Amino acid sequence: SRRPHEDGEWTYVRKDGAQVPVSLSVSALHDEQGVVCGYLGIAADISVRRAMEEELRIAAIAFASQAAIMVTDARQRILRVNPAFSRLTGYTAEEAIGQTPQLLKSGRQDKAFYEAMWLALNETGHWQGEIWNRRKDGSVYPEWQHISVVQDLAGRVTHYVAIFSDISERKATEERINHLA
Repeated sequence: SRRPHEDGEWTYVRKDGAQVPVSLSVSALHDEQGVVCGYLGIAADISVRRAMEEELRIAAIAFASQAAIMVTDARQRILRVNPAFSRLTGYTAEEAIGQTPQLLKSGRQDKAFYEAMWLALNETGHWQGEIWNRRKDGSVYPEWQHISVVQDLAGRVTHYVAIFSDISERKATEERINHLA
């Protein structure tokens, strides 16, 4: 039996040779006796959708990385963390979401440190450096952290993305080298 309607994705080739992904919907047209007398095809360019799907796929892979990732809203409320965040900090996603990054604050940095960090974020849209944070179990550890500001099209801050990793081993090696020098 023939289906009166077909949908699918195809690749069209333009006159200039460029390939364009399209969503194609084809329907059979029938005359008064029910005999197929033609077909109606509607093609829609899905280039943007494909690009967005690729970006989402890449983001999902990046989010699964071994580096800890924390995403906050503009008010610094934690929206999302990855599994590496939980392994490093001891906090589950459920415990972290809705909190602020102060959840991890060790008390080792002073007000001037945070003022300089926020000045850099506001002026350049990113900050990176060494910071000491506290795990759920209370242990304090050094981490290398990179924070990026995410803005909407109007330039308003919508999110902050922090990527960080434990640098305890690196710090211990530096201390051994400095002790020997």
